[in-house]
Amino acid sequence: EKQTKESKQVSNSHTEKEKSPVEQNEEKTKDENTNSSENPSASDENHNNEVSSSQEEIIASIKEQINDSLPPRLPRYLPLSSEGMKLSAAIDSNSNMYRVIFFESKKAIPINSKELNNSDVAKAIAEIEVRQYDNEEEAEAKVGYITPDNIPKGNSIDLGHSIKGYPEGGAGNKWLNWHEGRWFLQVHASNIEGNSDYVPLAKSMVNYLEKNELPVPHKYGSVKADVEKKKADNNRISWQEKTIVYTISKVENPIDMLAIATHFDNTEK
Repeated sequence: EKQTKESKQVSNSHTEKEKSPVEQNEEKTKDENTNSSENPSASDENHNNEVSSSQEEIIASIKEQINDSLPPRLPRYLPLSSEGMKLSAAIDSNSNMYRVIFFESKKAIPINSKELNNSDVAKAIAEIEVRQYDNEEEAEAKVGYITPDNIPKGNSIDLGHSIKGYPEGGAGNKWLNWHEGRWFLQVHASNIEGNSDYVPLAKSMVNYLEKNELPVPHKYGSVKADVEKKKADNNRISWQEKTIVYTISKVENPIDMLAIATHFDNTEK
């Protein structure tokens, strides 16, 4: 098993019946009995919501608006679909969590603007959630880490860079599992519909991580990716820093999701 390079750094189209990503963010918070009392993109009047011209400025502004919560740590860079696209976000936070939904748009849109609700104007590209739990055991359980002893060890697949993946299947689904240091990684594909070849994506992920470094988890991390773009909800990266769990989700391209993780602020205390 190869030791990973653990770092020094590391459907928006909705109908009237469906809810926008920002509305979903608000609904999540209400369901969790947080202190938030309004839609995080309900107001354009906050003087902090000025449109910024660079990702660095936008991310700095987001951190300033994460109030009364955990120390704000976010990615320093997010991949956008083209060079001309602009970055914005909707923010929600309370004393033990914060959630940021990142959006891209052709024009600059202020943070927490109502305009982010319009899927014809803004597209949600990633969600970051940072949450503190009561103890390290509870936090570890939320990461989704599976030990090497608990994955099937049948015929292996060479993923490159001396890493072997181990297939697993059942009920029309199949997974390819492997470990890199304290990280568990898994690619999912369907045996029934869509693209069933998970090997190219797994090899691309291994190759990317050979040159880019994931955060250092304390104590574990997991990466779960789906070969189908339409199943972005299945794409998730989570890692533990003692009682805090960092999660990146809802990124359409798994390599972009890895890029977000490998450009994350140092989460070590």
